[in-house]
Amino acid sequence: MMRLPRIDKATPVEWPESTLMAWQALEERVSRDALSIGKGGAFQRLVKLIEACSRRGQDLPDEVYQSRPGVRALTWLWLQSETIRDGYLHQESLEAMLSSQDEQLSRMAVIQLAQLYFREHDRLSKDEKGLMESLGVILVQQVDAIQSRARIQGRDVIAVIHREGWLMENNGPASLVEKCLETGLPLDDFVARLGLEGYMDGRFGEVCRAIYYIRELEKVPVGEHHDVLNEIVKESVSKAPYQGSMRVGHAALKILIDRTEGEPSDLWQDVILTIAGDPRVSGTNRQFAEWWAPLGDDRVNKVRGWLAKEDLKLFLEAVEQYGLDSRDEGLNNMFPARKKFLEGLFSQGVVRNSRLMLGSKAEFFVKRILDKEMLSSYAKMDGQMSDKAVIYLDCGQFHIVEGSHSFKIWLYQERPDPSLVNYDKNYYSHSDLTIKLPRQYRRDHKGKRYTGITHYPTTWRRKVIEFLVDHDVELDWPALFTRQEWLDQKYQHGIPVKNGSRLKTYEGG
Repeated sequence: MMRLPRIDKATPVEWPESTLMAWQALEERVSRDALSIGKGGAFQRLVKLIEACSRRGQDLPDEVYQSRPGVRALTWLWLQSETIRDGYLHQESLEAMLSSQDEQLSRMAVIQLAQLYFREHDRLSKDEKGLMESLGVILVQQVDAIQSRARIQGRDVIAVIHREGWLMENNGPASLVEKCLETGLPLDDFVARLGLEGYMDGRFGEVCRAIYYIRELEKVPVGEHHDVLNEIVKESVSKAPYQGSMRVGHAALKILIDRTEGEPSDLWQDVILTIAGDPRVSGTNRQFAEWWAPLGDDRVNKVRGWLAKEDLKLFLEAVEQYGLDSRDEGLNNMFPARKKFLEGLFSQGVVRNSRLMLGSKAEFFVKRILDKEMLSSYAKMDGQMSDKAVIYLDCGQFHIVEGSHSFKIWLYQERPDPSLVNYDKNYYSHSDLTIKLPRQYRRDHKGKRYTGITHYPTTWRRKVIEFLVDHDVELDWPALFTRQEWLDQKYQHGIPVKNGSRLKTYEGG
């Protein structure tokens, strides 16, 4: 089949208008002729036969697979009709077609299968795993056979596949992008050099562009906005195949997570959560298995550590809003001190993980404030805890369970119970947190201390510091207070020392 090279009318070469018009007319005539080749009476009859079988839900007769017009009709309809593809495109039909044709398909049928491969690509395996791979193998075999019989090598897609057989491999799009980057050419120019222009409008081209975005993402300044971020979060991009079983979204997540040191920007964190969801869910959760499990524990734990700050934000917003709406004077009075204390812990980077728990009323306040922006996961509480918010903080050397209202601040030397970070458990009662948790801790950690401290305004932070100092925890204590509160603390109670006098001359800070 003749294939005319395209003329770029925007080039500086001076083409006479009559030449351009004649060339355009020739292009259109060749395109029309190409569509009509091999589509005579037998072809049309078999198209109608296949369509009739599809409407009736019948198997295709042997004639479709055994005759050349039948194979051309079927491969053409696979391109034209999603219904025909769903009904008759599968591994068995490909095998039947090959065996009936003595393993040699016509050039037209192979071209139509190539068009199908590039247009649908990974979508071929949506309902039947491995279908894309099978079609790729068939195309390489058929193309090689055609080229071995040809006296003159053409310039169509048959020649491209013969020359660039790697395009038919599972990681064909990734290989294309890698080879493109090696040349330094823009993607479209490299595609034109290969001879694939006109075959990049479907899913294959979409996957190539998605992988190209990954390469761009590696160059975006850490934490900053770039148009590629808007593309990466699209499901059609993030779910595009990348390498092996990995998708483009997995590659993007690895880059965003690995390139971020310390706290992520809100923008990058939101992109990560939009693609993969919150990693603080059960390991059996479908989305966790799909997106987080392939990334490995180190990346999962890193992001969970980032999200501890999100939990704190939600906890503080729930407590503050409830105090304001209910005009609870006691809650409002104690809120600033709790907020400063918790934010001081986070500012020192000691918080490694967290778990947020919201009663139904607290949940209402948070959702009302954030509306659809709430990406964090949380456990629920009800009954006595309906108006409360509780946060668990894993601080490495110590652990905290802190709640709103009259809920005590509980301190533990060791993690009190694995269920606090077991995301299969998503409901807690007052009894779970104040009776069962300490009891479980005594049973599991004999000789390891814990304490529950009531939030008396003048004493609770001093007692927290004393507990921590006695267990060799060293923190920037002034960061847990306002400047005036720290001065009052320092001069009234001194600086705690382990197992010693609580009053000590303060030196600096």
